[in-house]
Amino acid sequence: MRAVRVVPGMSAVLVSLVAIAVAGCGPNASSSSAATATSPPASTGASASAGSSAAPSATTASSSAAVQNLIATAAVKSALLTAWAAAKGIPVSDVAGSPPGGVYYAYDPSTGIYWAMADYEPASTDSLNVKVGFQDGGSGGLFKKTGSGPWQVTSEGEPAICDELKFFPASVLVAWNQPTTATPASMC
Repeated sequence: MRAVRVVPGMSAVLVSLVAIAVAGCGPNASSSSAATATSPPASTGASASAGSSAAPSATTASSSAAVQNLIATAAVKSALLTAWAAAKGIPVSDVAGSPPGGVYYAYDPSTGIYWAMADYEPASTDSLNVKVGFQDGGSGGLFKKTGSGPWQVTSEGEPAICDELKFFPASVLVAWNQPTTATPASMC
């Protein structure tokens, strides 16, 4: 990451540019952006229950039929972490959290399905065996749930794009501003 030197008098210009850029991000500019999370991982084909209120609020979702990019609240992040850890068979304490930008969350009003994607980091105190479990795609989780049901969790493999393209509808990936096709280099 680069440091940026701000010239006196340029602060207002920079703030305006950032506001314009943020407002215009993604295909659904009126939707909220995904928040960073401190949540843990998911496992292949596993389904875990995580009780949380995931209904979009009036400020984060509109009644349109387009997929809505939502802010992952602390309750949602906690539910995702709990579901991922349970599916992976590890205690939540083995997870340090998610890196910045590591959690995506969306709702598709046309299907009533919530979607999420999260990446997790091992705790610094974890054993080598636990840390190895976070490698080669073992730190990512792909999530889906209908209404207030439990989160269904699938592990993300390598290359991650291949699993994401299979798991998520293209409309969800578009809402998150993620690739909707694989490149030849990704070897899907």
